[in-house]
Order: sequence, then structure tokens, then C-alpha cells
Amino acid sequence: MTKWILILALACGLVLAQGPMAGGPANATFDAVKAALNLTDAQITQLKAIKQQQIAAVQSLQQQVAEKHKLIADEMAKTSPSAAVVGQAMVDIHNLQKQIQTTAEGFVTQAVALLTAEQKTKLKALEDAAKLRPAIQEAIALELLPPAVGGAGPGAGLGMVQGMGPGAGQGMRPGMGQGMGPGMGRNMARPGIR
Repeated sequence: MTKWILILALACGLVLAQGPMAGGPANATFDAVKAALNLTDAQITQLKAIKQQQIAAVQSLQQQVAEKHKLIADEMAKTSPSAAVVGQAMVDIHNLQKQIQTTAEGFVTQAVALLTAEQKTKLKALEDAAKLRPAIQEAIALELLPPAVGGAGPGAGLGMVQGMGPGAGQGMRPGMGQGMGPGMGRNMARPGIR
């Protein structure tokens, strides 16, 4: 049981450690969202600046989460790990993640405030479409829809493929999936694609 808690904790840490620019690289043009919301170049510049502020604001919190994950891993490697130490570290991680979420929500509010009423209406339509993402991914997995390859925007149709452990790297491949051991970060959306 504690082994699975450790694996889950490490997986969560890796997701956070993948970098704070989950929305795309700083030099991205964001042409798709610019067209969808009718954003101006000035708004894009302001939104990128807000994203950079968010990165700076959560960076130390993410570092603290990573340190807590290391503490858990070190404790679990001991012959007699302390449940109290592991439990407290898990509670600390949970509290740090809530702080990260609260911070991120503040920056979302700040970013949305830059939009006009018309742009906010269009944003709501994007939010509604985003809720379909799980259904779309499942439809692709069941071969009801073709996989998205190419498409608009940076990284469209690509999922991060990553393994955890010594020598396990990461890369980009069509599809999605995360490995849980060395060399297990293969594409999980399409059988036969490596």
C-alpha cells in the first residue's frame, strides 16, 4: 500500500516538475486562440506577461513540493520508514498544491479581466468545448475518431510520453500516456506506434 502511495506521490511531483508553462512556450504565437477570441497583439503580450508572473509566483511552491517528494522517497527507502514523516509530507504537499491552485486562479482572474465582453463570451465557448476533451480522447482510443496529428497551435495532437526511473527520458509522440518505470513511457493511444 505504501509503495503505491509513493508511486502516486512521485507521479504527481513529476507532473508539477514538467514546467510551469503548461500553456505553451514563451515564444509561441498563440495564433489559434488569438483568432478564436479575436485577441489583439497587445493583449497577447499582456497575457504572456501575466503567465510569466504566474511562473515566478509558483516556482518556489513547486520547489517545495519537489523537496517533499524527495523526503517521501528518502523515507520510504529506509528499512523502517516513519508513517508520521511520510504522512506529514503528504499533508504538506496537499497544502502546497492548494496554494499553487489558489495562486493560479488569481492569475486567471487577472488574465480574463483583460478581455472585452465579446471575448469573454467566446472564451466561455472555448471552456465548453474543453469539457469535451475526455470524450474526444476516449473516442480516439476506441477508433471512433482519427488521432489529431498536426493541427493548430504548438504541440497539437501530441502527448508527453515519459517514464519514471533511472535512464527514463521523455519525448513527444502522437497520443498520450505516462510510464511508471524505466522504459515504459511508450505511446498509449495507438497500438503499434512506438
